[in-house]
Amino acid sequence: MRVLDVMLAFPPIMLVLLILAVTPPNLMKTAIAIGTLAVAPIARVTRSVTLDLMSGEFIEAARARGERLRYMLMRELLPNVWPVLMVEASLRVVFAVLLGAVLSFLGFGVQPPAADWGLMISNGRAFVDTAPWISLAPGIAMSITVIGISLVGDGLREVLDPKVGGRR
Repeated sequence: MRVLDVMLAFPPIMLVLLILAVTPPNLMKTAIAIGTLAVAPIARVTRSVTLDLMSGEFIEAARARGERLRYMLMRELLPNVWPVLMVEASLRVVFAVLLGAVLSFLGFGVQPPAADWGLMISNGRAFVDTAPWISLAPGIAMSITVIGISLVGDGLREVLDPKVGGRR
């Protein structure tokens, strides 16, 4: 966890720019850099939720019944951790979409033959006075995508949460 804490201490865009400044811009390198940054918060949230749930009464009851560790992890702990992980994963996907667009906007992400929302917004800056829709259209598409991913993550949490499942 200390290595992840060090990763969380630096601003994400600074780390990605450092990685991409050393190597030439490439879609695969950008995806790996953004994915590497998403590991630390997910691991931190998973550890926090797991430690909180391990002191729960249902885990103590499973221990008292003599259940094996695998049973407790798969049947008791995972159904309670899964909804939180779905929300965190949806937030990380949103973060990745926005960070990828920022990197392309700055010229460190996807390069011109490929299409990217950040690159489209960057190319449309010269025409904001005469044709603002050139930059607005990719911005609106990105906003709709981000909101949709967030809503899907929230819906998955509601569906997968064992506390809410009985009421639906």
